[in-house]
Amino acid sequence: MFNKTEKKLKYKKKDIRKKLKYMYIIRMTYTNYYFYQTKYPVIYKYSYWGQFSSPHPVPDEILQNRNELKELYEIKSYKKQSTLSKVSFEKTQIIKDSEGNKGNRDAYKQCVYGYNEWYRDHTEYYKIDCFQRNILCVFITHTTDKEHETILHHGYIESKPIYALNQKTNLKIL
Repeated sequence: MFNKTEKKLKYKKKDIRKKLKYMYIIRMTYTNYYFYQTKYPVIYKYSYWGQFSSPHPVPDEILQNRNELKELYEIKSYKKQSTLSKVSFEKTQIIKDSEGNKGNRDAYKQCVYGYNEWYRDHTEYYKIDCFQRNILCVFITHTTDKEHETILHHGYIESKPIYALNQKTNLKIL
């Protein structure tokens, strides 16, 4: 039979397993919680949620903006980058010269010094129905005013924030 010490250890292990299981359930609940707060959880299930990666409340404005984005552009589904055609992906690129101005795509393709692609943070793609083109590209990034102008010169428009209230959200229909 077990002595008292062995019994206590056995019960402690059970308690630890229960606590770990409970913590896992809580973490998964909060992770899934954000997209369920929108009107369209199926659309936003795989979306990036900005600074809201733990049990912090998402501002109502972010949720409202996501709902409006879905309705305005008639978003049908989330689209993985790997399923984009090469032409569509090239349309998402932001080419800039060494001074931050809009760059020449041909010079970029030929690897001319000083031309590079702009880094975009958390780029997402959605299938849409409202225009002849059917993909919406959405991303955020911290930029200066001049850098933001370069983004706008590449056909992006600024939208209401859907990731964080202090960051500009940029959209482009491909």
